[in-house]
Amino acid sequence: MKIENLTADQKSKCYIEFKTRCYYVYRTYQINRVLFEENENTEKYPDLDCLKFINNALIDHILLQLHIITDKANFGKSNKNLSVFFFLEWNWEIDVKRKLSELAQNLKKFVTFKHNKNPRHKLLAHWDVETILMEAEPLGSFRIGEEIDFFKNLNQFIQIMQEAMGLQDSWDILTEKKADEIKLQEILKYKAN
Repeated sequence: MKIENLTADQKSKCYIEFKTRCYYVYRTYQINRVLFEENENTEKYPDLDCLKFINNALIDHILLQLHIITDKANFGKSNKNLSVFFFLEWNWEIDVKRKLSELAQNLKKFVTFKHNKNPRHKLLAHWDVETILMEAEPLGSFRIGEEIDFFKNLNQFIQIMQEAMGLQDSWDILTEKKADEIKLQEILKYKAN
């Protein structure tokens, strides 16, 4: 697939699919945050294994998706990844390209660790035996709040593309739907009783 051969409709489809997937990742992050980080009820049951399993599964999924968003544009000889670096291969005006490049680098920094400390390659996509036997600390940890910056940068990246492509869109990936998570808490609470 050659980038220069993409039609306007194909570019629009790539943009919409990417934005939709990014929204899905952000919503998964929000659900996990509301259900496990902000939910005082989970603290009442520290020994309940199913809570830990669900929380860990969501975190693993989110971390893997953050890496996918920042994948290299190419793999193999002709395959492309739908990632921020795929969009950087498009022909943009100089100022747009510069802004997108800066944001893409910020996004990549968030998920980039020392080669032998990368959680995607060592624990998320593969179960590296040496890492499992040797690591005493979690791989790929970040400071609280840095994930919010990641999503803000990602949202800005998407908005710049949208504007440069002349697309009309009234929503962004940071749309809050906290009511959904609260309703889910109520459902789980109801079922538990």
